[in-house]
Amino acid sequence: MTEIELRSQFGTVQAELVDESEYACSSAASLYCGTGGCMLNLIAEGTVHAWQATGWRLIEWGPDRMLLIGRDGGWCGGAGAEVCYEAIAWSNGRILTVGPPPESR
Repeated sequence: MTEIELRSQFGTVQAELVDESEYACSSAASLYCGTGGCMLNLIAEGTVHAWQATGWRLIEWGPDRMLLIGRDGGWCGGAGAEVCYEAIAWSNGRILTVGPPPESR
């Protein structure tokens, strides 16, 4: 688990990231990950948000700090092997992103 801070002019949140790509099991090399990546779980203010991710990093944009997630190309309308990224921002007590709402994924 990694502790992070997301911030914008509309708020700041201390959160935890659980990156399942860090999990290991001696009897199952790919127990936690598929061809599109591994699950990345963000726990913010008692709520868990989850994405299938090929990687992640925090990025600074002026005074803002957001989470950039590497995604399978299919999430962006391309083929699975194509490069795709999703930016996650914190604003007014909630997660914002340009992706479709979690219910429709």
